[in-house]
Amino acid sequence: MEQITLKVFEGREVKKQGDLFGIFFEDLNHAADGGLYAELIRNRSFEFDRIDNPTYHGLTAWKVIERGRSVVNAHVDMVDPLNDRNLHYLRLEVNTAGLGGGIQNEGYGEGIPVEKGKVYDFSCYYRRKSTAPVSAIVRLEDVSGKKIYAEKRFVAEGREWTQFSCELIASDTDSAGRISILFEEAVRIDLDMVSLFPRDTFLGRKNGLRKEIAELLKEMKPSFMRFPGGCLVHIGSLNSEDRNSIYRWKNTVGPIESRPPRRNSWNYNQTLGLGYFEYFQLCEDIGAQPLPVVPAGFDPHFLRSCPLDEMQEWIDEVLELVEFANGPVTTKWGSVRAKMGHPDSFHLKYLAIGNEEVGKEFFERYEIILKALKAKHPEIEVIGSAGPAAKGSEYDMGWDLAEKTETSYVDEHYYQSPEWFIANAERYMEYPKRNAKVFLGEYASHENTWKNALYEAVFMMGMEKAPEMALACYAPMLCHVDYTNWHANMIFYNNHQVYATPNYYVQKLFMRNQGEALIETHDNIVKKEKTTPTMEGEVLFTTSNANVEISNLVIMDRTNNSIQKLDDFKLSPEVAEKECGRITGKNYAISFEFEKKACPLAKSLTGAGSFMLRFARQNPQNEMRWIIDGWEHMTMLEGAINNYPSGLGMYTIDVEENRVYKALLEVEDNHVTTYIDGKKYCDHEAKNVIPESLYYSAVEDADAVMVKAANVEKESKDVVIQLENSSATEATLYIMEDYKLEDANSFDEPMKVSPKEKTVAVQNGRITYCMKPYSLAVFHIKRG
Repeated sequence: MEQITLKVFEGREVKKQGDLFGIFFEDLNHAADGGLYAELIRNRSFEFDRIDNPTYHGLTAWKVIERGRSVVNAHVDMVDPLNDRNLHYLRLEVNTAGLGGGIQNEGYGEGIPVEKGKVYDFSCYYRRKSTAPVSAIVRLEDVSGKKIYAEKRFVAEGREWTQFSCELIASDTDSAGRISILFEEAVRIDLDMVSLFPRDTFLGRKNGLRKEIAELLKEMKPSFMRFPGGCLVHIGSLNSEDRNSIYRWKNTVGPIESRPPRRNSWNYNQTLGLGYFEYFQLCEDIGAQPLPVVPAGFDPHFLRSCPLDEMQEWIDEVLELVEFANGPVTTKWGSVRAKMGHPDSFHLKYLAIGNEEVGKEFFERYEIILKALKAKHPEIEVIGSAGPAAKGSEYDMGWDLAEKTETSYVDEHYYQSPEWFIANAERYMEYPKRNAKVFLGEYASHENTWKNALYEAVFMMGMEKAPEMALACYAPMLCHVDYTNWHANMIFYNNHQVYATPNYYVQKLFMRNQGEALIETHDNIVKKEKTTPTMEGEVLFTTSNANVEISNLVIMDRTNNSIQKLDDFKLSPEVAEKECGRITGKNYAISFEFEKKACPLAKSLTGAGSFMLRFARQNPQNEMRWIIDGWEHMTMLEGAINNYPSGLGMYTIDVEENRVYKALLEVEDNHVTTYIDGKKYCDHEAKNVIPESLYYSAVEDADAVMVKAANVEKESKDVVIQLENSSATEATLYIMEDYKLEDANSFDEPMKVSPKEKTVAVQNGRITYCMKPYSLAVFHIKRG
């Protein structure tokens, strides 16, 4: 068995760790409404609309109840609404009461979860239109209405908008409950802002958060929280008053009944009940620095941009956000914060402008906002964007601009195969020293198995060691399983259950054992020789949403001195694939001309109309892909391993219809280069995935030394940790081992892949431990 010795030098600081590991909240997968935000009623203010989702309407999630001989009419109205930002309400007419007529809400997922003995806070606004007061019933019940779990009667007297509230105590448990508002006599009444919260929210706050989800976040001890997105912050109309506007923070503060409904860019409605005040408050509650992301007057998805001479609105919005977070109560926005219950500052330190931006339009506007922000608030550490890929034109543009400006951090994003994270474990060790540090604002490896989490842990150790790495957060974080937009996430839940993934437990281990400083280490690990992958394989063209004509296709196999000319062909959604043979050599070129034609399907999709050249194809799951005119009008190079793609370069291109372009792909050993009309785009050297014998890091704080180690091979390793200058006699070990790589957690087995805690001896400053195959260990050694 291979023996590996790690020498760890307590007190020999290499670099400060700062706020290295944090979390990222983006409202997708119903992360807010139906998720972290504890509101149990869906469409509480009757504001759902087709603009949110083509299937939505004002009565989505509501059902008319007619029991006995009752006759009920219900419709959504707009005459004299509750306020000028909440324009819709329910007009309910019970013409014949029978055994009870009214309306019922189905909640999120399978229903409204109620638990025996728990207290629920109900409230609504009503306006009586009938001539005489009328008795109303608020009832928690099962889906059939036959089982009643709680009930409260009240007399609706108000002729103007009046708020009623009460508590309901559940007599039984039901994960698929309903709430109904019923009348046993004829009535004409308006209803709005019908709300139901569990009393037991996180820290007992009103308008609060779902306790079991928020507690999982707090247990991680993140250094910061990035919010509220993500693509959420830069998709939509630039007019803040529009129903489908870009996310604007001012719309999310103040009384919840006055927060306007907005379309969520992930195709659902957002109530904004979880807004900027609540985000800041959550950060404070869990001990995380707030890291808000604001738009820059540019939507890269639909190419909307604010004229450069009209940017003052966007500048003011950023400056006023700092005032809202940090300003004295005597300021306009500081007083808004105080009225919401927080007179003290939220101590905003970080602020990101833009998400994963594409196009010079963003960078022009970013620089304008940055200059104004730094002039008034030089203390704020500003984060710029390096686009949506680990390499490419926007990546270069973001880093180049950071060198010329007062940008503190550059935000990189990528989602790659697990193997990419092993092959690039030292990515950030190779970064040059620059004015700005790295913020890895979104990353993940496509799935939630133990393999994914373990390989991400290896990459995180590389981040711990890298001098230029400052901040990093996994993405996305939350997912309601009944409303999934994004497949791989850190925490999953339904309306009454929650479980954390292996990725969560890895992130938690790193956050709770982040330390204040990286310390010096030595090892006896012999680096393995790197080899280059074979680039031979099948060649084919494919599309799903483009009409494109391919002509003058030539494959030059330079290794075998052969040239093959192929017939012209067309690709379309109906004829989506064309096989072009197999290349056996390692040096070759593929040249062709292409001309795109109009395609109705492409017009309906953002950045659609792409086609790709697939090459070096070993099988349908393992290949290289050159994508032309892809997402956000980019040309991209991807490598797929086990069908999980890794972005290897993403470059802006605007392909016009009815124009002929010349394309060239060149492969020399493991070096891939692409050209369009003679201009070089992607330039990549492919790597074989050759894991090292062991990956490790060592950090310390005032109380302890923490050593992390990962074995990603199928053989066990004897690991000896020699703690120089340590008087400790024991250490706490957090170990993740004895799992299959494909193991994952679930509602049925929520802790299947999670750390176990044990005590290990420290003898004469030495810890000896057998690292099993595919294992991760964190040794927490308290100072003697």
